[in-house]
Amino acid sequence: SSDLYTVNLQVKDCDIATFFQEAGKKQVLSGTLKATVALTGTGGLPTIIGNGRAEIDNGQLTEIPVVNLLATVLQFDALHDLKFSECVVEFSISNNVMQTPVIRLTSPDIQITGKGSVALDTHALKHNLTLTLPKGALDRSPIEILNLFAEQPDGSLALNIKVTGTYDHPKT
Repeated sequence: SSDLYTVNLQVKDCDIATFFQEAGKKQVLSGTLKATVALTGTGGLPTIIGNGRAEIDNGQLTEIPVVNLLATVLQFDALHDLKFSECVVEFSISNNVMQTPVIRLTSPDIQITGKGSVALDTHALKHNLTLTLPKGALDRSPIEILNLFAEQPDGSLALNIKVTGTYDHPKT
């Protein structure tokens, strides 16, 4: 019989930039992390079952493929190296898939909300996101870009986006 392992992790006030540096990884994210994770398994990714919540405050996304793709397609530079006040992700893992029923990133000018899943073995993405920009944010954009957005009752502009492909090669 296989051994069962259990991981219960609580992280508070973790400087993500330092974490990436100490792990020898490319820094794609900065900010202060607060997280709760509970996982069980018997060995290898396919056996992991669990859930968690991560919140990053006062951070910045750098060179995230999905966000860079949106910035390029929408010709909206504020998405490059996006500074945010809060980013929240809630997730569950089972059957080699991470479900993310809550994704919420809030910055002074941009809000990204949504949900989706990531296949842990292939890194395949299946996300439905909504990008919301403040009124007037696209006033200097081409009409073709502006027409992609739906004006909301408060004057903000919203765009629903389906993200597929893989983490390194996303498609919208």
